[in-house]
Amino acid sequence: MASVTFRFIQNETVRDDGTQLVLLRITYQRKHKYIGTGVYLREKHFNPDATKDKENWVRKSYGTADAVNTQNGILKAWLDRGEAAKKRLTEIGQPFTADDVKQRIEQTSSDSLAAFIRHAIQRYRDRGQEGTANNQEYYLRALCRFMGLDPKTGDFTIYQLSPQLMEDFETYLLTKETSRKGSTDASRRNSTSEKLRKLHQYIRAFIVKHKLPDELDPLRGRIFESAPTRRVQLSEAEVMILAAAKLPTQTKGECTLNNARNIYLCSYFLHGLRARDLIMARVSQLTTEWQIVDNVPVRKYRFMTTALKTDKTKYIYVEDEILPILLDYATNKEPDDFLFPFLKTRHKHLDDVKLKNKAKSQNIIINGCLKTIAETLKINKPIYMHSARHTFADMLMEETGDIRLLQASLDHSEISTTERYFSRGVKQSLTDKANSLYRRQAATRSQITDLDSETLLKQY
Repeated sequence: MASVTFRFIQNETVRDDGTQLVLLRITYQRKHKYIGTGVYLREKHFNPDATKDKENWVRKSYGTADAVNTQNGILKAWLDRGEAAKKRLTEIGQPFTADDVKQRIEQTSSDSLAAFIRHAIQRYRDRGQEGTANNQEYYLRALCRFMGLDPKTGDFTIYQLSPQLMEDFETYLLTKETSRKGSTDASRRNSTSEKLRKLHQYIRAFIVKHKLPDELDPLRGRIFESAPTRRVQLSEAEVMILAAAKLPTQTKGECTLNNARNIYLCSYFLHGLRARDLIMARVSQLTTEWQIVDNVPVRKYRFMTTALKTDKTKYIYVEDEILPILLDYATNKEPDDFLFPFLKTRHKHLDDVKLKNKAKSQNIIINGCLKTIAETLKINKPIYMHSARHTFADMLMEETGDIRLLQASLDHSEISTTERYFSRGVKQSLTDKANSLYRRQAATRSQITDLDSETLLKQY
């Protein structure tokens, strides 16, 4: 009985960069079938006489030892899959063909990686995390488009994702045109790194699930770079100018501008609450309690909020600067009505996904209004809702120097996230404060310079 044999060969088609696809040739009963391995090599780097024992299909001239081992590891994994498929078909005891071996290898090589990612994205949707699902679906479609597949239904396996293909995909993401306003090289770099980082998480989960060799990870050992971005913070004087401005409210457009200014101030004075948490806030979240101040009962207001992003709840004292604003918005409203006038009463009964999308669109409108207000008040900064959060973080850190307090106030799970909120001025201020140690020691030294060594030893 003829035996199934496997051999690596190169496709005759040469790409623009001079590389050729390495194919796994399956031979059985004088019939040949071929499977693309996802490994592309120049002819001078490929060893057609290599053996499985030596694992030397890729010559050392290809590059670094790690690069050579990675490519050889991928090819070895294909051979292992071939041997497993041959063994399984032989155990079944039924006649089979070379095409049956190919199909068995493709089935056992992995389930579809694309299907694996789409299944994970659907789980986000099932939990109501539509924004996260849409964001991850965007880069999956971008990868399919880059590979020449249908963006919505394109299918690929992990063996098609070579390190070179992922480098090319990264370049594609960094250089492709975008319609997004305000996009910069830094934001594009960070967005690309975030997409690759998430894709890497899926690849690692897939490899673990199917017990595949680590060499199949096309992003193994990669460092996803991040670029510093300019974060906008207002100064204390600019916040005061914004709060004191007398904005007209005669027309609907003017009222919208005034409401945008008010919700920005509320975000700043409520520990930098995120825009969506405020836009979707209900009247019932404004609560009261009695406290004794100078032996007199005083009613205090708190704002109760549960962050949509972190699901953390906290009660924030309402400062006098925004209390009249909140009380005015709450007047003549039911407890389950929206506190701010950006969502309509009819939106109360929408499901969470649709309501979040409404809030997102309103946030875009608010940011446009804030830009107009900044130009009117001659504040030479691109104000937007999230900058209120950065402004609060900057001022609290400068006031207290307590990064743990700031982390708790911003509801950050990682302190590294909190550190990114600091402006350069605050970072320098904290650095300068460290020098107080030396000034204290210098003052101590000046007090003991006149003492002789014996007296000094007695005192210390």
